[in-house]
Amino acid sequence: MKDGPKLRVLFVERHELPIVAVQVVTDRGATDAPPGRCSFMASMLQQGTKKHDALAFADEMERLGARWGSSCGYDSVVVYGQVLSSKLGALLPLLSEMITTPSFDAKEIERERKKRLTQLQQQKDSPSALSWRTVLATLYPSGFPYALPSIGDEEAVKAITKAELEAARKATLTPAATTIIVVGDVTEATLMPMLGKAFGGWKEASPKRVEVPSYLTAAPKERPILVIDRPGASQSTVSLARVGELRNTADWAQIFLTNYVFGGHFASRINMNLREAHAYTYGAGSSFSMWQMAGPFTVGGEIKTEHTAAAIKEILAELARMRDAPITDEELAEAKTGLVDQLPGRFTTMEDTANALATLVSYHLPLTEYADRPTKVGAVTKADVQRQAKKYLAADDLRIVIVGDAAKITPGLEGLKLGKVEVRKP
Repeated sequence: MKDGPKLRVLFVERHELPIVAVQVVTDRGATDAPPGRCSFMASMLQQGTKKHDALAFADEMERLGARWGSSCGYDSVVVYGQVLSSKLGALLPLLSEMITTPSFDAKEIERERKKRLTQLQQQKDSPSALSWRTVLATLYPSGFPYALPSIGDEEAVKAITKAELEAARKATLTPAATTIIVVGDVTEATLMPMLGKAFGGWKEASPKRVEVPSYLTAAPKERPILVIDRPGASQSTVSLARVGELRNTADWAQIFLTNYVFGGHFASRINMNLREAHAYTYGAGSSFSMWQMAGPFTVGGEIKTEHTAAAIKEILAELARMRDAPITDEELAEAKTGLVDQLPGRFTTMEDTANALATLVSYHLPLTEYADRPTKVGAVTKADVQRQAKKYLAADDLRIVIVGDAAKITPGLEGLKLGKVEVRKP
């Protein structure tokens, strides 16, 4: 870009509303720092800079009427803001401050630490959080970036220092790793000088990225059914899980369509079975968490306690049906229509459009990704779906995790004869 920072810029000019959405996105995230550090650091970006303390900074953003914040996932850090287009020139320097000169004030660090420790305690009372944490720990070896949620654990949060937060910032927020996304009511001629003024002085070097080998699952020698005991629970949070695939796989359209039919929408096979046919649940589904490395595939839902074992049996039966026989012509056509019809919703608002572009940055996808999607989805065949089902929906690779009342559900689980039932405390 002329007269601007040496940063990649993605710009979409839209004038239907006097609003501009900005996202500063990197393709580095929690996998590039020790557990919990990147997530903690991203929150601390909101807690003051070397020029403005936390309250003063919040006041500046409030004066602009801005929506703003920051976050860190496994694969990216995002600093965002949205304002009226007339306020864009004032917003961009504040976003730059957040990224380049955070204060990491000691008092604010302790405040954030207490907040996170409270969150971790609260997660012990959340069946979905317990299930997700257990699934990750079951699928990935200790020390692998995906073995913990991005927030980390209590040990990590208690140990975080100011120096580690700064190290996490330097490892993830660097010009070479950053794309600035701007969507809204501004012209290129107006925008580029603003970006140059706000970010042109950002010259930090990018440290060499620590390469982590992609982790491929292997069929477990033993497959215990893990039960996280919650006495008195009226529902069981059931998850059958295995390592899936990374986001930029060439087979993305085939895998996504396979999941759409199996458990990816309301009328999917899993939901029609567990909810409509058997009334075991109010809703069930499946998903592939596709990240820069292979994330989990999970299937399950909140199941009435007394039907826990029966629901697992039905899930295994639906998995077998997907593997053993082609889907119908009607299912294939419905899935193609559903996946393509979702696309316009990705670009409804300025913020939606910025989020869609951020996905391209995080997962190293081409700028033609959304334009090409209808063609790629349209080319998927029934044979493609069955091939992906055989590859990713194999029952032997699945780990079974249940959060529920162990005393009530263990006899039924043992009756399935799928493996030893192992009961753990939250």
